[in-house]
Amino acid sequence: MDTTTVSCVGDKACHALLVRVHWPRGVKQVDAALAAVLAEAYAAERKGAEQHPLSSNLLPLTVQSSGPGMTDRNPEPSGGTLARTPCPRADIPQIWKTQLEPEMTHILRDDKPLTYESHAALSAAIFNCTKGDPQMHNSKELHSLVSAFYAAYTAEICADSPDDDTLIVDYYDAQWDRFSRGAVIVDHLFDIMNRHWVDRERQEGRKDVQTIRNVALTQWKTNVFAPISPRLEKALGSEITQLGEIRTKFASENLTTADLRTMHVRTAPV
Repeated sequence: MDTTTVSCVGDKACHALLVRVHWPRGVKQVDAALAAVLAEAYAAERKGAEQHPLSSNLLPLTVQSSGPGMTDRNPEPSGGTLARTPCPRADIPQIWKTQLEPEMTHILRDDKPLTYESHAALSAAIFNCTKGDPQMHNSKELHSLVSAFYAAYTAEICADSPDDDTLIVDYYDAQWDRFSRGAVIVDHLFDIMNRHWVDRERQEGRKDVQTIRNVALTQWKTNVFAPISPRLEKALGSEITQLGEIRTKFASENLTTADLRTMHVRTAPV
C-alpha cells in the first residue's frame, strides 16, 4: 500500500485545519486515499483564505509520497482500491449499511476513539461518495440517510429513558454528553459534504438543508429534549433556569463545540 508523509509547517491555521478534519494526533504516515481527502480539505481552506485576507497566512501543506502514482503536492492515487473513484449511486446504500452506519453507531455509543484505520476508511468512503457527482445525487441521498439515522437513534434514547423521574436528569445529561461528543466527530468526518453540498444548497436558498452537526442537534431537540423536558422540569423543581438557556441555544444554527459542553441540565461530566 502506498503511504504518504503529511507535514504542516508550524502554521497555526494549517494545524487548525487538521483539527477540523479530526486528524489523528501524531499520525504522519497515511494511505493514499486519506491523503487525497486532506489535500481536498486543504484546497478548500486555501480558497477560503483567498476570500478572507485575515486568514491568508496558511503555509503550504506538504504531502510527500513513498509509493508510485502520487505527486508531492495534492496527491492523486493512480489506481487500485484506494483511488479517488466516485462510487456509483447504486453503491450508496451498501456503503451506508456496511461502513458508515455501523461506525457512526460506534462513535455515538462507545467512549473509545476511532482507530486510525477506521478513521481513514470512513473519510475515504465519504470523500468518494460525494465527489465526481455533478448533480450531487449521492450527497443528497447520503444526507437523507444520516438524517434518518439520527432520527431513529435519538428516538431510541428517549424510549430508553427511566420511568423514575428522580433518575431522569442524570440519564439525560449522560446521554447528552456522549451524543454531543460523538456528533462533533461525525460532523468532522462529513466536513467535505458540509462544504461542497450543504453550503451550496443553502446559498441557493434551501435553508432546510443543514450541516451534519445541525441535523444531529435538530433530531436531539425534537426526539429527546422536547418530550423529556416536562419530566426534567418536574425533577428540577425551582432550578429550571438552565432548561430555558438550553432551549435558547437549540434555536441557534451556529453552536460551537464549546456551546455543546454547556448544555447539560446540571454540571457537565468530568
